[in-house]
Amino acid sequence: MITEADIPKPIDRSVVVTDTLPPNPVAEFLNVVDNGFFVERSDGTVDTGWRAVALIEGPVGERAYGVVIQKDVTNEHGVVIDTLEKTVLVERLQEWQKKYEEQKSEAERQLSPAEQYTKQRLERLFAPPRVFGEQLESEAVPEAVELDYDYLFGDEDDVPDESQHASSGVSVEKKVLSLHEEDVHKAEFELRGVMKDTDIKKIIDQYKGDFYRAKDIVELIRNNTDLRYQLGTYIIDLLDDGKCGVMPYRISRDDWKMPNHGGYEDLGGKVRSREYVAKLVLAMLDGTFDTSKSKQDPINTVRGDGLGQHRTAAKQVLSYLSQTKE
Repeated sequence: MITEADIPKPIDRSVVVTDTLPPNPVAEFLNVVDNGFFVERSDGTVDTGWRAVALIEGPVGERAYGVVIQKDVTNEHGVVIDTLEKTVLVERLQEWQKKYEEQKSEAERQLSPAEQYTKQRLERLFAPPRVFGEQLESEAVPEAVELDYDYLFGDEDDVPDESQHASSGVSVEKKVLSLHEEDVHKAEFELRGVMKDTDIKKIIDQYKGDFYRAKDIVELIRNNTDLRYQLGTYIIDLLDDGKCGVMPYRISRDDWKMPNHGGYEDLGGKVRSREYVAKLVLAMLDGTFDTSKSKQDPINTVRGDGLGQHRTAAKQVLSYLSQTKE
């Protein structure tokens, strides 16, 4: 266990900067995990993604009373363009951890075994996509690999070709996407529309912090695990409640979809149609949906049993969310 005495003392003044010392002694001293601890905003919502970079010491012989925390703001290419910084009381930061950990634990305790299983499935389904320049630090990706976007358009219930994926040694979900400017701009357009929905806005506001540009929020949707889970489950609820209008046949029935591109092995190789639609909506909001491919792929939903049903449903959801509610 690290103690305050183990943290290097500053040469001048009373701020101990430690962000260049791995592992981070400030985070360890506070018993928090960088990028994973809770920060409460002035409006009462909670934010994550911050790191503890410095302790502010009190008079000689007294414990540190403050901590400097920072959060990077990146562009669509994963390049840091700004760094947010604030100073909070150590006591207040620790209170936040206790408060929100208890809330999280209480919510999880209330789930039945079936609900816990569903939650775990959806967490995997809505996990952030692998994007070139934005992959996790633990994942060394030497070069961008274009994703086969056929999986976003196919509606056939083909069983995945296991031999094909076995030979490649990597599932489609693990491939890295290259973002295209046209797709990101389209996502920004869709985002401005869905923000008219008060519930969607409320969900996003919990995580967006000081972000106000559409491109920054699109990136946030692409990278923030908790935000993606909340948006994805909200969309499924809308579809379950029938609030988005009459859906194509397969979405109405909520059949199992077995994507022929693989990548869902940890979900048994299949997902529910409404779950798949929710994932498509996220792709359309996070800039990873290939709009050029979509233009070339025909949609035929005559009598609700043609091709492109999931894509049609995803666009219908976006249309519903973009309507001004009374």
